Amino acid sequence: MLDDTRTALLNADHTITDRPTHGTQPYQDGYLFGYGQNYKQGLADLNALTGGAVLLPQSAYGVWYSRYFAYTTADYQNTLLPAFRSSFTPVDWLVVDTDWKSPSTWNGWNWNPALFPNPQAFLDWTKQQGLSTSLNIHPSIAGDDPRFATANQQAGGLPATGGNQYRWDWTNPAHLRSYLGVHEPFEQQGVREWWLDYCTSCGGSRAGDPHVAADNFINQAYADDATGRGLRGFSFARIGGAEQGGIHSNYALGPWSERRNTMQFTGDTPATWDMLAFEARFTPDEAAAGLSTVSHDIGSFHGGHLADDLYARWVQLGAFQPVLRLHSDHGDRLPWNYTGTAAASAERFLRLRESLVPYTYTLAQQANRTGVPITQPLYLNYPTQDAAYTHPQEYLYGDNVLVAPITSSSGSVSAWIPPGTWTDYFTGASYTGPQTLTLSAPLTAMPVLVRSGGILPTRTDYVDNQQQGALTQLTLTVGAGANGSFSLYQDAGEGLGYRSGQSTSTPITWADSTRTLTVGATTGTYPGAVASRSYTLRLTNAAAPTAVFVDGTQVPETAWSYNSNRRKVTVTTSSLSVGSAHTVTLSGRTLVSWLARLNAKSVIWLPGLRTRAS
Repeated sequence: MLDDTRTALLNADHTITDRPTHGTQPYQDGYLFGYGQNYKQGLADLNALTGGAVLLPQSAYGVWYSRYFAYTTADYQNTLLPAFRSSFTPVDWLVVDTDWKSPSTWNGWNWNPALFPNPQAFLDWTKQQGLSTSLNIHPSIAGDDPRFATANQQAGGLPATGGNQYRWDWTNPAHLRSYLGVHEPFEQQGVREWWLDYCTSCGGSRAGDPHVAADNFINQAYADDATGRGLRGFSFARIGGAEQGGIHSNYALGPWSERRNTMQFTGDTPATWDMLAFEARFTPDEAAAGLSTVSHDIGSFHGGHLADDLYARWVQLGAFQPVLRLHSDHGDRLPWNYTGTAAASAERFLRLRESLVPYTYTLAQQANRTGVPITQPLYLNYPTQDAAYTHPQEYLYGDNVLVAPITSSSGSVSAWIPPGTWTDYFTGASYTGPQTLTLSAPLTAMPVLVRSGGILPTRTDYVDNQQQGALTQLTLTVGAGANGSFSLYQDAGEGLGYRSGQSTSTPITWADSTRTLTVGATTGTYPGAVASRSYTLRLTNAAAPTAVFVDGTQVPETAWSYNSNRRKVTVTTSSLSVGSAHTVTLSGRTLVSWLARLNAKSVIWLPGLRTRAS
């Protein structure tokens, strides 16, 4: 039910106009959209009505790191990044928290020279390292700030909020120009994004027009500002920030408008198992309302050094979230802050997260195009199954990957297995649904299941970040037992070219009866698109082949292997042209294939024997 009675009108120049009055007569402009259990159609219509879910830069689906800590340039260059590199832990985004500011560490608009003596050199260095940089801001300004006089003059006067603090009215065009103006010098230096750490009850700026929530307005303004610089425009802001100040969605579209321009964060959270469980549920819940890019402080904001199992399980959850952001209030959130199994687990899952970017980015593009989110509550795909509504912490990561996070110290989780056969990504164990059972996993693994016929593409080679190298090696994890297909989406990862069709699509299919993987010819192009790629087929829940053929030619046994404990076949091809289709076929002497080789007149009677083709 959408109440559009008093929503302000957004003009072409993104200024706000109030709706015309309707005299003294009672008036309500309401819309009811009803879909029964066809939830995906509802999300598709929401996408059409309110705009596509934002497609972030490709690097945003990698690994983010921030910490409320007064890091210096030397800390980043001599300690922090070398630790990432030496431990082979990827990082794509550095978010510098509020201490970078001067003279006020809360709402200053100047670099703190004690921490960053040469800001331009620092930002040049982050760029050279393949990192995107974001700065934390609180949207007000002190009267004694060196930039206050200019900002005040450009705005035509800023109102005081007490304590020598001044704020902007974002719906006032002059104020908005003034506000965005204080960002410009930093953007020119190389700041990629702004972390709008904001709520109206925090004394910050707001929307003077009562018919629009401040979040809705300023988040769009941030997205427009970046788009105007030729970048992938989005806002990085607190979910429901304006509503903390008493402005609710009856005056605006509320969070529905943020879906098209905002990567939300949910801080500031306590370090408890209950909060971890809540976050596991919260992301798919919000996704069902159309918000596809919700993020959390992985490890929580509060709390110093976490218990090993709590830390490891939180990072595992983050690896299968729309956005993974390690963040805390001075706490330990990096693998080398821990030892033994906890450290090894965190490193493993952060690497896995980076390797998942091709898959996650494809899901993000699908969310942008269709409205179906990256993380999906089970009932989106199984609306007639009662159990799909009673396991809210469990979700699908795309249609074919089931994620059941462990969110307690027990090391296990009660999980519902949907219809079909599902194979554990880490162990190779297979389960057939529908059924509910208890899944356990050591600290180095978690319950992640791939549906039979499901195709999960991941990057094969390790990279420190997404800017380090193009996707020239791709692993395709396939669940045997059913046919399946997937279309891999790629574009330049940044900029606006994708809007005009600068992208590629690669169809991938699995034919189970012939045990053949087909990677179709890639269509489309974009600057930087690769011309060739090697592929690794990782077939799970499978019998051993007797021979393997790539494009019809048998390959030597050194090109493939079979793990009998995990029932997994692994085949790696040479580098192949992406402009042509390629096949990988597994040949095996299963009972069915053996019978097919017999003379048609032969008759064999095998009493009481049940057979299964693999």
